[in-house]
Amino acid sequence: MIQKKIFLIAPTVISTLANNAKANIKSLAIPDAKESKSGDISTLCKQGRLKEAIDVLKSMDFQRVSLDISVYISLLQCCANTKALLEGKLIHAHGMQAGFLSQVYLENKLLIMYIKCECLLDARKMFDKMAERNVVSWTVIISAYAKKGFGEAALSLYSQMKSTGCQPDQFTLTSVISACGSMADLQQGKELHEEIRRSGLVVNVFLGSALIDMYVKCMSLLNARDVFDRMPQRNVVSWTSMIAGYARNGCVDEALVLFEKMPSRDLVSWNVMIAEYGQHGRLEKALELFQKMPERDAVSWNAMLAGYTQNGFLDEALDFFNKMPQRNVVSWNTMIAAYGRQSHEVKALNLFKQMWLGRFQPDRVTFVAVLSACANLVILEYGKEVHGVIITSGSQSNALVRSSLVDMYAKCGCVEYAGKVFDKMPVQNIGLWNVMIAGYAHNGQVDEALKLFQRMTERNVESWNSLIGGYLQNGFFVRTVEIYQQMQLTGTKPDLVTIISVLPALANLAALHLGRKLHKVVLSSGLMSDVFVASSLVDMYSKCGNISDARKVFDEMSPKDVVSWSAIIVGYAMHGNGKEALKLFEQMLQLNLKPNSITFVGLLLACCHAGLVDDGWKYFNCMSEDYHITPGIKHYCCMVDLLCRSGRLDKAYDFINKMPIKPDAAVWSSLLGGCRIHGDIELGEQVADHLFKADSKNPAHYVLLSNIYATSGSWNKVEHVRKMMNDRGVKKMPGCSWIEINDKVHAFVVGD
Repeated sequence: MIQKKIFLIAPTVISTLANNAKANIKSLAIPDAKESKSGDISTLCKQGRLKEAIDVLKSMDFQRVSLDISVYISLLQCCANTKALLEGKLIHAHGMQAGFLSQVYLENKLLIMYIKCECLLDARKMFDKMAERNVVSWTVIISAYAKKGFGEAALSLYSQMKSTGCQPDQFTLTSVISACGSMADLQQGKELHEEIRRSGLVVNVFLGSALIDMYVKCMSLLNARDVFDRMPQRNVVSWTSMIAGYARNGCVDEALVLFEKMPSRDLVSWNVMIAEYGQHGRLEKALELFQKMPERDAVSWNAMLAGYTQNGFLDEALDFFNKMPQRNVVSWNTMIAAYGRQSHEVKALNLFKQMWLGRFQPDRVTFVAVLSACANLVILEYGKEVHGVIITSGSQSNALVRSSLVDMYAKCGCVEYAGKVFDKMPVQNIGLWNVMIAGYAHNGQVDEALKLFQRMTERNVESWNSLIGGYLQNGFFVRTVEIYQQMQLTGTKPDLVTIISVLPALANLAALHLGRKLHKVVLSSGLMSDVFVASSLVDMYSKCGNISDARKVFDEMSPKDVVSWSAIIVGYAMHGNGKEALKLFEQMLQLNLKPNSITFVGLLLACCHAGLVDDGWKYFNCMSEDYHITPGIKHYCCMVDLLCRSGRLDKAYDFINKMPIKPDAAVWSSLLGGCRIHGDIELGEQVADHLFKADSKNPAHYVLLSNIYATSGSWNKVEHVRKMMNDRGVKKMPGCSWIEINDKVHAFVVGD
């Protein structure tokens, strides 16, 4: 009976369930196309599949399905995350057509998208057109300008924000404080700090850390420490900011005291201490901290590696580099750049090859260092290969890389390629123009350099320096001075590079009055403390015939290096005061200063003018024996001159024939000059043959031989020399001189 009852009930239950199901199905709400596709777009955006999300958006347009604001937000967020500017602009246009852009929340999302896509200009245009702005809008745009280093623009926007009555929040203030720090504007930073105090806003960890960082960048450690001490709550960022502040301002020991008081240290704080100890040359302490670290990351290893390279310990750096458990592109860049800085370009290129074979992807820093090495070694073919790697890696669009390519091609003598890279630049910034001008000048194309300079719509001191240096390098001393004077008329202030480019030109022109005026500029610019500038002044006064002023500048210099001592030694030698030059050399040695190649040029010149043959040989031999300096052409030239002045022409001729390096025209010319003084026609003719083989186009050599014949009355041979000049197309250059009138150098030749 029970089984039968169940059996009888079952059909009734099934029937009832079926009827209920039909009713329920009729009442169920089926998702429409809009909700389904909107969900698809949001899901795709969360997965980073932007292209597919936009395809769905396009299909919705085709089916005339409307969108809600959440879809636009998802799409814009995805564009921002993937830096997809083109797609972001498409969504912007789509939103405008749909009429959603009147909502400030969505407009803020658009602002963020443009900023994250590195398109600050479009972000600003968008911001300026906004009908309504809230604190988020202002904070986003102010923060963008501050992060890009446009501190003044950020502060200007902050002033506009306050004038509209919109109240800043802690995030706005953090960005504005950061802008003050980037400009090192202590006064503005203090005013903002006071504004925060008056507003009663609590200085939380974010604001406190920003204030500390700002005061540190303004080199106001007392104010930074005051903020730190008053903070009700500190986090690891606050501690690290204060520690870094002490360390970066040279107070490394104070940083260590604070570091040891830190309640909990993270990797960043350890790395800051190691990096700063390394940068300040205290490698033992840096290594001690490195070994104490509970854990290390790539930054820790790279900080220690940088410490070795920054202090010139390349062997130790390489050993450390080889022991690193894991290397990244920063590790490779540190070593490659270090070798480049220390003039070990071949090692830098070999390391780059290892990096490439190890399948590490080089970045713009790598390419800049490698291209610099190629330029210094003047190896065009290798540079072209690196250019190929740059193209395949997609780094050619980087302005710094392109600038380095232009520089490399120019220094390798391939101005045509340099010009092609320059012309293809979508945006030619002022730095690139300067590199191209210097490239033309480096290759002797000063007219092209001038044309490019004249095309510039904006110039800075480096632009002028590139042109001035170009004229100097190519021996156009009058034009060098003229361009400098034009620079002065524009109100552009000369810098150290300008000074050390113009002084040699004045020295070669013996323009003493202009040299004194430039000396005053040096004093007013505070550049007198630079050893190289002061040494250039010594050289200028010496060559202008004023050895007393040269000595006065030298005596007032502090400190003095080997360049300074060499300049005054050469100065006295040129003025024929060999004994004073040698006396100064002895004083230099007493200060434990090592002489260089130029020092010995001065010593040998001094021996020449004083007729000190034995001393000359002594200094020539001790160059290589005591100081491991290989004699160069100038040293051999001085020795030949020394032997000739003492009448030892045969010994001078034998000395030249035994030279380990090929004698150039200057060496043979010195001996020919000796033959003229001592009237040795036979040897003079032999020397002239060597001289014309070395340089057959210099008219001075022919004039020298002609004078030897004229002195002995060999007029037929004088005529023969003149005929030889005509046959070879050599013309005697007219004598040239300069005169200063009203601060202008005038050049004139015989017959003017």
